[in-house]
This record gives sequence, C-alpha cells and structure tokens, in this order.
Amino acid sequence: MNFFDDLKARLERFMQGRYGLDALSRALLYAALPALLLGALPYLGLLSLLAYAMLGWALFRILSTNFTGRRMENEKFLLLSQPARRRAMELYNRFKNRDKYAYFSCPKCRAKLRVPKGVGEITVTCKMCGHKFDKRV
Repeated sequence: MNFFDDLKARLERFMQGRYGLDALSRALLYAALPALLLGALPYLGLLSLLAYAMLGWALFRILSTNFTGRRMENEKFLLLSQPARRRAMELYNRFKNRDKYAYFSCPKCRAKLRVPKGVGEITVTCKMCGHKFDKRV
C-alpha cells in the first residue's frame, strides 16, 4: 500500500458518520473562491471575511454529524435555487444544440419554442396557446 492509498483509507475512515459534500456546500465553496480573489483587491477586504465565513460554513456542513439538519438545509437551498438552476440548464442546452435547433418565443403567449434549423419557411403552431404563425428558420 503506497502513501496515497493509505491517505485515502484514513480520510474515508475519518468521514464515516459525517454528512459530506452536498449541493449547498458545493455552492458555498464555489462562491467563496471568487470572493477570496476579489477580497485581495484594495477596499474589498470585507469580501474576504465573507469568503472565510462561507468556507467555514461549508466545512462545518461537510464535517457535521447532524444528517437531518443538513438535509433540511440542503432541501431548502435546492427549492430556492431551482428557478436559477433550471434557467442555467436551459441556457446550457440551447448552447449545446445551437447548430441543430432555432429557438424563439410565441408572439401571443411568449412560450419558448424550438424548431429544427435549415427547414426554410414553416408554419409553427404553439403547443401552449394553439396560435399559428410563419417563421423562417
């Protein structure tokens, strides 16, 4: 057994019975990193204190043995951040499929629509309101 295998085994034993990393802890860590970098700039020292508080809270959550409390906090975070996460995933999918599909809104109800690119002029029927309109794709 080499050094890294031994270290991994020790860390796994240490983390047994602890809550570990979840979405809220990960978000705190991701938010703390840019805050630390910006906190190094002049007149933004208070931001680095906020970053250290976020890092401390994330570490507390990761090492906690109160599974029920941490799970409830994470569920609240997921519920509150759901619209932002949904929008980010939507933007990611639009970017990923930008070569295959054209995206636009229905002129009547503003529903988001998607049609294949390169089909020329088509008549689109909105699935939400049933409005028909012509679109060049």
